[in-house]
Amino acid sequence: MNNMRSFFTSSAQAMLALVLIAAAGCTSPEVKQHGMGPTWRDTHPQADALAYLNRSNAKYTKGDMNGAIADATKAIELKPDDVIAYFNRGIEKHTKGDMDGAIADYTKAIELEPDYVNAYVNRGNEKRTKGDMDGAIADYTKAIELGPDYAEAYSNRGTAKEAKGDIDGAIADRTKANELNPKAFPFVGQKTPAKSKHNAGHHPSRS
Repeated sequence: MNNMRSFFTSSAQAMLALVLIAAAGCTSPEVKQHGMGPTWRDTHPQADALAYLNRSNAKYTKGDMNGAIADATKAIELKPDDVIAYFNRGIEKHTKGDMDGAIADYTKAIELEPDYVNAYVNRGNEKRTKGDMDGAIADYTKAIELGPDYAEAYSNRGTAKEAKGDIDGAIADRTKANELNPKAFPFVGQKTPAKSKHNAGHHPSRS
């Protein structure tokens, strides 16, 4: 029995020694996270991207366009496929008067999300302001295909058609806009004054 007990004791000690040797060569996940290994933020850049985008929205609300653009740009660096970051930065650039920059950001948003109706409308607005009526009409038409009830797209397309001399087309589009939203797009003589935002709103961030 004593010999048997010694055998098991020796075996147990040997196994324990092997476990200790193996453990000495390992680093716990916590040590890796706070030491030489990647941090949680390194492996979850989208979390920081969302934080930058939220701060960009706040700066936009305060009127700090430079700060809003800087934070939206940082969000894009961390999450290059963030559609909302491009869209919002386009609005911020529009607000600063950077029409070409706004068009580039709306175009990127459309590349990432081809059915993004508001991006088409906003890009059409920038093109119309630059005098590119054909490009504007094409964007408004695409927005209408994707969102047939989008009254503003009809109204804005009517404005572009009028600028090109297509009065009948302008009348048809403005009639449709009035049918869809008579309060926002009334005819002359209606009580509610016409109100139309130049751009679709600044969108809240999304993960």
